[in-house]
Amino acid sequence: MGFVHVFRSGNGPAHKIGKTRRAIADRLKDYETSNPEEFTLVHQIETEHYTEVETFIKRSVASHRILGRRELFNLQPTILGGVIEAAHSYLAFLPEEEEVEALSQLPADSARVVPARAEDQAVRRRLLELDEEIAVRIYERDRLRAGMKRAIGTAAGLGSLATWKSFPKDKLDPARLKEERPEVHAEYTEKVIERRFRLL
Repeated sequence: MGFVHVFRSGNGPAHKIGKTRRAIADRLKDYETSNPEEFTLVHQIETEHYTEVETFIKRSVASHRILGRRELFNLQPTILGGVIEAAHSYLAFLPEEEEVEALSQLPADSARVVPARAEDQAVRRRLLELDEEIAVRIYERDRLRAGMKRAIGTAAGLGSLATWKSFPKDKLDPARLKEERPEVHAEYTEKVIERRFRLL
């Protein structure tokens, strides 16, 4: 078990979001020792999924991150309240996600659950709408990212706004391995069950 915590820094809108497996009071002392500001606990969530919940919260408020401060975010009360509510909803959803992950490892038969309920029709419609919105957002994100990458060129970053660094990476060539060492490829190839979800 661990904790996800939200601390307010001073009396302003700056909030520190983090996680710990230690007592919240001990973590608070660490922050106060290494920072001139006084920190106040605003909210905490105790859960075995503390890493996932912390990631969810930080991604949800990424645009509010204070430049140059990885865990500090400028959050007004309405925004903070909304993301905390969403985090609890996300946490409640995680067991359902684990159940679906387990189902994905099982082979599907040829039967279909019929008839579809009216609410299932509405969910399908909403999923299609979300897919449309996501496609547009992904294009917008990729276009803006490409612009920043062009501005960076061969440099390592763009001021304090973004980095684009090079890292060495080992990459296996499965096609070449299969052609040149088929016995090794066969030995380390494992058949797994995979289910693909598709809207009709």
